[in-house]
Amino acid sequence: MQIAPINIFNNKTSNYIQSCKNNSNTSNNFYYNQDIVSFSSKNLASKLPIIDKYIQNLNLCSIIREKESAKLNTIKKHLNENLTIVNTHIKDLTDDYDFLWAIQSEKEKNKLSKIIVSFQMSEPNMSANEITAKIHKIMQENITQNSQELPSLADKKSIKTEYIDKYNNINLFLNEKKNLFTKYSKELELLDIDTYEKLAPIEDKNISLKRTLKLGDNFNRIIAKRAIEKNIELRKTRNDSYKEYYNKYKSVPSIPIGKLKRHAADFADKKVLLTLEGLKEEPF
Repeated sequence: MQIAPINIFNNKTSNYIQSCKNNSNTSNNFYYNQDIVSFSSKNLASKLPIIDKYIQNLNLCSIIREKESAKLNTIKKHLNENLTIVNTHIKDLTDDYDFLWAIQSEKEKNKLSKIIVSFQMSEPNMSANEITAKIHKIMQENITQNSQELPSLADKKSIKTEYIDKYNNINLFLNEKKNLFTKYSKELELLDIDTYEKLAPIEDKNISLKRTLKLGDNFNRIIAKRAIEKNIELRKTRNDSYKEYYNKYKSVPSIPIGKLKRHAADFADKKVLLTLEGLKEEPF
């Protein structure tokens, strides 16, 4: 079934163009005279079904990425919940300052000793108890930081017998944190693979459609304009992107105004396509 061509010069569009021309704040800055696209032209009318299919595929990619983002947020949420539980147990085990100091590696003890000296020099009125409280907090923050790299602890052989059980439990919890991060990394990898397998066929189809359309350098502009016709909310995305680029480079004397407007329009068109695809910037 042939899709009837849509004339871009409808009342809403014409009014928008005229308002851009009439607005003193935008007539010189945010309107590129060669932006107009007529889909009723002989060249584009017959290509509308393919253009619309291309846009539809971009929207499908966006839906897939949206679902990917939701899954990613769930994975991150589970990781953070489990890390909070483990860190709570670690904090319970490290309430004793003497124990926490005893399990520090020599390297960490040297760092902490330097911090103690700096406190004594910079804040001479700070009491010994206040310094101890600050060092205790630093040690707890170090041992409960959320990192795949485990903190360096003293060798088990150097630990007093009275501290061995707590020391062993600390190591168990630290290894549990490492396992949580390992699981998280594997889940991210599986999610990436699943997303790629869903996106790849659609992206391949669009590569083929783009070749069929043969729009050359006008491709992004035409797709963006058609997408805006189908979803008027995308106009704001394009206008904001145009202004962003224009304002960023308008003070560069080596860029002629016409060239600047053309580049700003190209940038804005690309932003529309990225938005359609559910992306903020081009993937690398």
